This record gives sequence, C-alpha cells and structure tokens, in this order.
Amino acid sequence: MGTTTYSPIQTHRELLEAAYQEIWHNGFRAASLDSILTKTGFTKGALYHHFDTKSDLGYAVVDEIIRPQMQKKWFDPLLKSKNPTDTLMYLPRQFTQEEIEDYCTYGCPLNNLAQELSPVDEGFRIRINAIYREWIAANE
Repeated sequence: MGTTTYSPIQTHRELLEAAYQEIWHNGFRAASLDSILTKTGFTKGALYHHFDTKSDLGYAVVDEIIRPQMQKKWFDPLLKSKNPTDTLMYLPRQFTQEEIEDYCTYGCPLNNLAQELSPVDEGFRIRINAIYREWIAANE
C-alpha cells in the first residue's frame, strides 16, 4: 500500500488554479468555495490552512496567477520592444485557440475583477491598480 506525500506548495498551487478558473468563469462574488474544493479534492481545512478568508484567496489569485500571466504575456514583450504599437498588434496572435475562446467567453480576468471589485474592495483595488501601473510603465 503506497503513501501519499503532502506537499503544501502543490496544495496551495492547485487551490489557486481552481480558484482562478472559478473566479474567472463566475466572478469573485459568485465563486463557490465548495466548487473549488470539489475540483481539487481538498477539504475546507486545507483551504483555510492556506487562505484565511475568501478575500485572501482572491488576492492570492491576483498576486500569484493574474499578475504573472500579465507579466509573461504583455509586460515582458513590451519592455523588450522597440515599437510598442507593433508589439501590441502582434501579441494577441500568440494566444492559443483555447485562450482565444476562453477570453471571448469569459472576458479578461483582470478587467473582470477590476469592474467587479475595484469600487468595493480596497485590497483588490490596490492590487489591480498596481498591475495597471506596471502595464503602463511597460509601454513607456
């Protein structure tokens, strides 16, 4: 009989990935912790071991998933670009068909959160504004 090794880092990552999908598809307020737990197979105890509140989970999604995605897909290419306008025209062509379909179906994860939560949650507003400022700086 084999043993299962507990990996806090892997658990954290799986919870974040499932939360990201749940939030992107349903919005933060409608995101279901039970759905996240069902998708991952983890317990509420595991979830609350890693994230004290649903807001903390959402903040981690912004900090650890959305921001790095923006860095990789948008900021880094723009920072390396000699012509940001041409780069901005070219970047969407790099998306996979699945990414295009997801963005057409669910919208931009960053923009969705900005519209839903920036006016009502200071923690989200601060994080989202920081990402937008970084994006602007990459275009300068």
